[in-house]
Amino acid sequence: MKTLKIKRTSELVFFLSAWYFSSLWYGDVFMMAREYSFFSTNMSLMQFLVSQPVGLLWLMGRGLLSLFSFPWLGGLVLAGLLTAGSCLFGSLLRLPPRLHALQYIPALACMFRWVWQGFNAFIYTEPGRMAGLPVGILLLLCAATPVVFTFFRSRKKQCPTPAPADVRTGRLIAICTTLLLTGGICLYGTQCRNYVRTTALLQRLMRQQQWGDMIRTAQAYDGSNRQVAAYHAIALHHTGRLLDDLFKIRYDFEPIALTGRNGLPTDGHDIYEADCDFHAGLLQTAYRKDMELNVLDRVCTARLRRMIRYAVMKEETNLALRYLHVLSQQPFETDFTDRYRAMLQNPELKSRDAELSFINRVAPAFDVFEGYLMQPPFIGYYVAMQQPANKEQRDAAMAAALYTRMMPFFLYHARSYRHGDALPATVGDALALAYVNGKLPDTRPELLQPYMARVMEFTKDVGPTDRQPPSDPDHKLFDKYRGYYPYYYFFGNKVKEKNTAPSQEKGEVN
Repeated sequence: MKTLKIKRTSELVFFLSAWYFSSLWYGDVFMMAREYSFFSTNMSLMQFLVSQPVGLLWLMGRGLLSLFSFPWLGGLVLAGLLTAGSCLFGSLLRLPPRLHALQYIPALACMFRWVWQGFNAFIYTEPGRMAGLPVGILLLLCAATPVVFTFFRSRKKQCPTPAPADVRTGRLIAICTTLLLTGGICLYGTQCRNYVRTTALLQRLMRQQQWGDMIRTAQAYDGSNRQVAAYHAIALHHTGRLLDDLFKIRYDFEPIALTGRNGLPTDGHDIYEADCDFHAGLLQTAYRKDMELNVLDRVCTARLRRMIRYAVMKEETNLALRYLHVLSQQPFETDFTDRYRAMLQNPELKSRDAELSFINRVAPAFDVFEGYLMQPPFIGYYVAMQQPANKEQRDAAMAAALYTRMMPFFLYHARSYRHGDALPATVGDALALAYVNGKLPDTRPELLQPYMARVMEFTKDVGPTDRQPPSDPDHKLFDKYRGYYPYYYFFGNKVKEKNTAPSQEKGEVN
């Protein structure tokens, strides 16, 4: 009975630790993996997967991922699978009480593998593998345990009852091992793969239209990452704060651990580009991007949702109904499909939707061939814009010009501010910088007086910039000049290595 008690106690601790890991700590990432997956019990829709050699196993993995529409539910099932697998593994090993902790090592190794892989677990690879692996191992253990148990039982000898001290020691070792290794995995993920959890959280907040929380999350991120910067810009665009807060995060873009389809490292632009195009109003560009990725990577939930919204906004009723039918086969998508079916029946509902109304306001005001735009399109379109139709478009055009350091385009749009208008801080700082550099000769300096003092202070801190490229090692000036455009102009978004930079011959922006 004491041996049974030690197992039940340590198993409960492991189950709770695995549940915490998979629902609270890593739940957003599993939810993101679900968004890059698609699951249905309709085998005609899943034929592309089940026709593979181990496709049925990956299908079960996708089914498990579908439960992460509610992280607590998916985490509960996943923790149960890991705990059951650990118990069966321990039964096969017939471990003495002092070595009872060894049965949890494979499950903990699986948890570490998920964190270590990061985006590689589901972006350019089969997402069903992520959850299908523990399912497959559990099935193998279930098949092997009765055979091994019968073999040992036929050769069983009377074993001495374990000493109470061994039982207590084994329980403590198992509990401490579980807690320490789970904590170590979380620490590794926070230090080395924090961009994965942050990106997953930002995507969830974007689906919930929690723009303020997105901005706070991105600005609290300790580092610099393209995905974080992209979703930060989307939230600022929706809240009208592009010119106020765009440069409050770092733009030196640290590399991420992600391997592309060709086996080479990539910056993960496929994660955010379609979202940015869609929220910039470039609906057809986003739709084309999604269609290309559907051909390369098969249909996934996130892309299917964007394609539905595109069809609804373009009043492509038949197309929208087809996509809605497919998405309705995925569990837990009833709310989304009912909402957009209602919009098809009553077009007035589209105008009441804050997100879709905003995207309509920033939709292209002129026709342009996408191949002529600087890449990526959501920046190139606004850089090329000449006559913004509203404040949202004007702010986005000025922000794009500032981000790309194309000061003539910025100065062109800055003329729309009339004399006496209150300037956003970033606009005033950029105008003062242009005046100091002799690129704004016609403006009276007294209009920029509130911004000139800080420009001079910044110039003094930086030193001469005309002799050698300025640098800010260890980002010592970032905290002092967070959100200050001249800091970005000289230090932000600099390509470190030529072989990893986007080709300027193709007109791309880093």
